[in-house]
Amino acid sequence: MHTIKIGYGQAIFKAVTFGVVNLTKYGVVFKDPITGISDILKSGMDCLRDFNEGVWTGTRGLNEGNIGLSSGVLRLFNADMIHQAVRINGISYSITNQKQDQIQVKEISQNETETYDWKYRGKSKVSDSEMKSIIKDVNNYSVSYNLLLANCQDVSDSLSKYAMGLYDKYFCLYIIFPKMDSLSDAIFQGIATSGQVKTVIRLYNDIVAKLFK
Repeated sequence: MHTIKIGYGQAIFKAVTFGVVNLTKYGVVFKDPITGISDILKSGMDCLRDFNEGVWTGTRGLNEGNIGLSSGVLRLFNADMIHQAVRINGISYSITNQKQDQIQVKEISQNETETYDWKYRGKSKVSDSEMKSIIKDVNNYSVSYNLLLANCQDVSDSLSKYAMGLYDKYFCLYIIFPKMDSLSDAIFQGIATSGQVKTVIRLYNDIVAKLFK
């Protein structure tokens, strides 16, 4: 079983500050006390899990050596001041905007994986080929990076929920691409057939119905 590697310094800072100060190889992330205590308890359980199985999300400062900020309130809106990655079935993916400011999802190395602070999300219900397929769709659509509507946290969160079986593939793509003028754009781009778009509409209506019933 391959478990998460946590440095002594990182563990000490987490324990002494009750999770408020989180050191990574890339910088430091500060958390509010409630979020910090919750995360440190979860980290203890995550250390016992196989890091090569399931769905994980990793966080670190926005840039090398930078400071990040995370809180329970900001998390509700995917607005933490951090960079976030996702790990599924032992493969880590980072979300970048280096290609003409367009969102791109890329597989990252073990060394880069270790620069993140990882949290277990749940069991994976997808294969590696299914993940590569949806990532290819995300990269091919070339949606523009948007700090408020389509950032690294939005994308990694949607991919995580897809991997856990909480999102249909096409609903996941619809969530990631907020700048679509209409669902017909998805058909035009070759991402979805009319039948698949109907599935998106059905899922969307189900969610709205549950929220406002």
